[in-house]
Amino acid sequence: MFSAEISRPFSMGQIRGYHNDTEPDLLFWRIYSLYLARNLISSIVWIKKAKPGETTIMLEKIYKAIEDHDYFERVIPKWYEEV
Repeated sequence: MFSAEISRPFSMGQIRGYHNDTEPDLLFWRIYSLYLARNLISSIVWIKKAKPGETTIMLEKIYKAIEDHDYFERVIPKWYEEV
């Protein structure tokens, strides 16, 4: 979920590798976005219980993911298209 902030080419390679070195279709991105949205919510719950001192860091990551999807107006994240 957050590996693109460390290495976008690596993250793109993971996705393309999963798709036999081809571009994923729109259905993949829709499902990806759905799972991402769900995981963003559970990340807040998890960080509050596991590492409450890192809540601000997690919220920054969450806001970045939301911005990468234009508040979920798009399903393909900006980081994937802007490399």
